[in-house]
Formats: sequence, C-alpha cells, structure tokens
Amino acid sequence: MPEENHLVGLRGNLLRLGLGARNWLLSQLMDDITLLSWEPPDGGRSVSEILEHISWTVSIVCSKIADDYGIRLEEMDEPSDQSDYESFAFPINSAYDLFKQLCTKLDDSMMAERTTLPPPARLREGTVETILRVMGGFHTVHHAGQVALTLRRAKDAIENMT
Repeated sequence: MPEENHLVGLRGNLLRLGLGARNWLLSQLMDDITLLSWEPPDGGRSVSEILEHISWTVSIVCSKIADDYGIRLEEMDEPSDQSDYESFAFPINSAYDLFKQLCTKLDDSMMAERTTLPPPARLREGTVETILRVMGGFHTVHHAGQVALTLRRAKDAIENMT
C-alpha cells in the first residue's frame, strides 16, 4: 500500500484536497478554545457543532464507500490525555484518517465508478471521486469558512461584553 505522500494522479490530488481542507479548518481552532462552544444569539450552530457535523459527514461517506468495496478501515483510538485543542481536533483527525486510508486503498477504476449516498445527502449520486472531492474537500472548506465567521462573531461578542 503506497504512503499517502507518494500518491499520484487522481487519488493524490483528492487526498491533498481533503487534507488541505482539514488543515485549514484545524488551523483556525488554535486561537482561543473557549470560543468553540459560543452559540450565536440569533440562532445557528456553535463551532463545536460544526466540527461534529464535518467529522460525522466525512466518516459516514468514507465508511459507506469502503463498505461498497469491501475495504476495511481502521478507526483511531482516542487518547485519554488530550489537551482541550486535541479533544476538539480528534474527531476531525479521526475522520480524515479514514479518508486517507480510503484514498490509499481505492484504485483509479473504483474512483470512476458511480455511487449513491442516502438521504438527507444533497449530493446523492456521482462518481466515487466526485463524492469524495465534494464531501471531503469542498464541504469541509465551506464549513471552515463558517467556523471562521462564527469565531469572529464570538470574539466580537465577548469583547463587547467587557
């Protein structure tokens, strides 16, 4: 099995997109971990809820596709002695570990095959490559932007309270 750093072509590009999206998302969490549970007063999700949504989505999509091909994915063990940052980052890292494993175990012919996702997925059908690109890359980038905006609002709200 090739290391993810050595993947070329479609699988390598897909993996770099997904891991880049994950890295951009996680880089935003390092400022003030206490802001992650702030909820917008006018409704909307907290950063921790957005992170949970991303980790569940990536995990479910990867597990479904792996199951379609009989691919076994190994889940990460959660360490018991984590910092606050690590406890928020772990579900995302765990989901993207599944993504990484899947990208290394699929071959190009599998990537071109069509697959379907169950409701309530809005993107219900497409090639394996398209589904993984959208759900593991673009979807995460979209929500990373949401995280950035929510964190900015949280900082502003807290500053205005003092």
